[in-house]
Amino acid sequence: MPNIQGVVCSQEETSFRAAANKATGLYGSLLEVIPQPAAFLDSSGAIVAVNKAFGSFLGLGNDAPVGNRFSDFLSRETRRRCRPALKAAFNGTPSEVFGKLVSATGADLGGKAVCTPIILQEDASAVVLFQFEKSPEEPERLRIDDLLTRFPDDVLIFGALDEAVSIRARLEEAAGGSIDPAELDVLLENCRNGDVQTLYTGLSGQKAPCEPGSATKITEVRLVPLAEPSDHDRPGVMAIVRGNVDSPHEVEEYRRLAYQDALTGLSNRRAFLTFLREHLARLDENPLGGLAVFYFDLDEFKKVNDLGGHDAGDEMLVRVAFALQRCFCDTGCVGRIGGDEFAGMCLLPDEGHALDHAERVLDALSRIRLEVSNRIFTIGSSIGISFLTSEDADRNIDPSALLRLADAACLRGKRVGGRTIHLHKAEAGDLLLDSAVQTKVFEPDDIRANDFELYSMPIRFLQEDRPCGDEILLRLKGELASGLSPKVLISAAERSGYVAQIEGWTLDKVLDAAAARGTKTILTVNVSAESAGNPDFRDILQKRLRDNPLLASRICLEIAEKDFLREPTTIENFFRFLIDLGCQTAIDDFAGHWPVLARLTDLRVDWIKLDSSLTQQVTRDRGKALVLKGLTDAAHDLGIKVIAKHVETEREMALLRALGIEAAQGYFFGKPVPWA
Repeated sequence: MPNIQGVVCSQEETSFRAAANKATGLYGSLLEVIPQPAAFLDSSGAIVAVNKAFGSFLGLGNDAPVGNRFSDFLSRETRRRCRPALKAAFNGTPSEVFGKLVSATGADLGGKAVCTPIILQEDASAVVLFQFEKSPEEPERLRIDDLLTRFPDDVLIFGALDEAVSIRARLEEAAGGSIDPAELDVLLENCRNGDVQTLYTGLSGQKAPCEPGSATKITEVRLVPLAEPSDHDRPGVMAIVRGNVDSPHEVEEYRRLAYQDALTGLSNRRAFLTFLREHLARLDENPLGGLAVFYFDLDEFKKVNDLGGHDAGDEMLVRVAFALQRCFCDTGCVGRIGGDEFAGMCLLPDEGHALDHAERVLDALSRIRLEVSNRIFTIGSSIGISFLTSEDADRNIDPSALLRLADAACLRGKRVGGRTIHLHKAEAGDLLLDSAVQTKVFEPDDIRANDFELYSMPIRFLQEDRPCGDEILLRLKGELASGLSPKVLISAAERSGYVAQIEGWTLDKVLDAAAARGTKTILTVNVSAESAGNPDFRDILQKRLRDNPLLASRICLEIAEKDFLREPTTIENFFRFLIDLGCQTAIDDFAGHWPVLARLTDLRVDWIKLDSSLTQQVTRDRGKALVLKGLTDAAHDLGIKVIAKHVETEREMALLRALGIEAAQGYFFGKPVPWA
């Protein structure tokens, strides 16, 4: 007798899963054509499958009772009435229950129920179809023999001795498509060994993969093993033929696309948050560590799109995705959140390891080079990190809150100029829904013209140990300057189209000062690619310097190497314009790109200013010193003088002098000060 009141043990759980798989595989769709409330029960008393009428009849609404004990939904007296009928049905005898039936909540379930034994396979647990019949007015219940005639799909029955040729012919006729005989032989063999098998027809001759519209409709044939009764009335294989179903290949592809970024192949935001939730759960297994969530916002990606075209932008995103994937493949996962923003996560011991990991990512991104026609693009990123220790972890944490914290930290990096790393240690209060407040990004509209001031930083000749000149730097006054680097000022101005006006104002002040100075030292000024191509900016220079070559010789205009790589034609034309006026010219932040030196052979550029990556640690790394010596000699061969930047110690200064570098600037010679 089935124990419909007992607790299901582990063996019974296994039996339930087996019964559920077989019952739903063979008869799952049959339940829906039964008008009465009906359910499949296994021998432990657990509910295997139900139709819609069953749940609403018991007042369960949309809550599926599958897996629960059937007895939990019945009153004590109703359980007593049902017990003998269920015992008979599980022993193979159809039975009925008469008398008042009441649910556990007191609802009237009618006066009759029917228990019908279901034959699955010889080695399977027994399953009973239980149907309520609430009132005489309801339609007469359907017997199992009647179900096949009411089943919405075509059902074919094959005997164990039927040949594959005849089976294939009948299946092809029912399915309306051809079936591979070799594939069918394998599926039939597997089916007769007890496994449900599925094949599809109509996969060819459908619409093209790129054609818009709903998924391709095909025909599904499911082969279900059946037990062979002794009288051989029931054959060994049932084939359920269902037409107009979605192609499984397309369904899988749609599922993949729903969680994958189409361009880069990385996880999209939805998938990333799913993985983040899993990583949060794993914090319990890592009591001494924590979870680091990284947010990456690419710096100056808009220039790649604007100058190289959207194909170049897409290619840059693919290269960034590849670099990020390599950085996270062994430790966590990475996804594209949208546009030029990415995110990553990994379990790490502490915040120090998170910062080290971010440094490695920045290094990987700095090595990306994208060449489009005569332009070479590089890329950087601002990185925000939210770090959650296992002690502060909670199962109720919303993964998106951690991502918002990392995004806010990333924006703080954007505010001070980009290519930065900011870490926020997450605490309980930070993970509330509205806790991760977005940091406002600086825009030029926030300031007025009189908020600017100019600073100067000394440049000295190394060989003669005398002043070479000053670099003039643009700064903001007072509280506006707090946390804002020159990079963010120029970056914001470029986004809004104000950069030419700002740099024109700076240049005008510098020219006034140079005209008033009696010294022969130079004044260097940074100029963006936008200003270099701006006619108004050129007009300022031409009007002030056309008839004053002496003043022009005291001015040196610098263009960043990255701008030269991105817009070589614009910069070359601008340099020729400056040389005609008598100005000195320089390539700033030169990182050793040979294509730049090759382009300078015909330009007669006066200076290159070395990027700090070439001069830092040069006193401790003989290899770096040799590379720097080679670059310096190559520049000299082209008639170009060299300025080293970020010199901080006397030892560095002495080595740079020994390498033949003409001039240098840095804190060793003096910090930027307000320019009088």
